[in-house]
Amino acid sequence: MRNTSGRNLLLLPAIVLAGTLLLAGCTGSSSGAGPTNFASQSAQSTGSDENRSGTGSTSEPEPDVAPAPEQESATAAPSTPVAEETSSDACADSSPEVALDSAMPYLPPVVEGMDFEWAPEQAELENYDNCAALSWILITARGGTVSTPWQIILFHQGEFIGTATYTSFGFYPNVSRIDDASIEVDYRYPLEGEGNAGASGSAISTFTYDEATGEVIHAGEFPPTQ
Repeated sequence: MRNTSGRNLLLLPAIVLAGTLLLAGCTGSSSGAGPTNFASQSAQSTGSDENRSGTGSTSEPEPDVAPAPEQESATAAPSTPVAEETSSDACADSSPEVALDSAMPYLPPVVEGMDFEWAPEQAELENYDNCAALSWILITARGGTVSTPWQIILFHQGEFIGTATYTSFGFYPNVSRIDDASIEVDYRYPLEGEGNAGASGSAISTFTYDEATGEVIHAGEFPPTQ
């Protein structure tokens, strides 16, 4: 995936970020190389994270972005065998529950260096589509509050390709479909002087699966780092 603003996408071998998150480039077919997690970028984001390293080439610090399958990254998720390439009208033979189960071993930590766990039993599965070019499942941490981190798990024709970002953001992300291959994410965050309950900040990002390159492209903004 290309992330236009830096390092914040965590995708598998088919993701390119065009903004600023953590996804990894994902290719339709590759033998032995598994999803790497993160996206590529092409547009600059307002958010920054000096603790992340991305593949974008912007002048400001960028959120983590996963490398393409042929590259290695300290933040890349473990690799798994990639499913054989399928035609554009193919659909994975899996339910949302099976798809989530396949992705769980490769999710980034809820918060780096902290003992939090993802809660698959609380995941939102209704937006998974085993035939869509890009669909998603939302997952949050166990025992969370209003500001607990969420992660957006991405799928191409039902196959797990990575997460929208490596770093997970607090507050529930409002995700909506633009078309079969594109989604929009409204990341919420508290503005200066606001409490968590009244968080009114908004950072809009889009993620698009590019059939020609087999990558997910990110454009837009991420919440400012705290």
